[in-house]
Amino acid sequence: ERTPASWLKSYKEYFRDQNNALRTWMYGVEQFSGNEDHYLKMFKKNNKSVKKYFAGRPDDLLVMDLSKKDGWLELVNFLGKDFLPAFPHKNVGVVGRGGKKGANLNKVSKMSKVSRRIAA
Repeated sequence: ERTPASWLKSYKEYFRDQNNALRTWMYGVEQFSGNEDHYLKMFKKNNKSVKKYFAGRPDDLLVMDLSKKDGWLELVNFLGKDFLPAFPHKNVGVVGRGGKKGANLNKVSKMSKVSRRIAA
């Protein structure tokens, strides 16, 4: 789970004071600068509200910290194999190096093994 300080730092670096109507509505202030404490308060309040909503249902909420490289595997494992998109099979019939049909699909075969491992 991301720390409030890490979130605040990221928000400051990414958005600065380029607030729009949505952010003004969300945070209730016109700009970030000078309102950092208010933004932190809102961040904590929102996280608390979400956790309360999902209390008692740990399988319904995935908490990720994208700043720590959480990502695809965590998301797929949480959603389940039914949400994993089918692997694209373009050019399956193409003759590759060595004159063999499908010879260029070594990478596809390796990826399929990874996909099966994820979905298991």
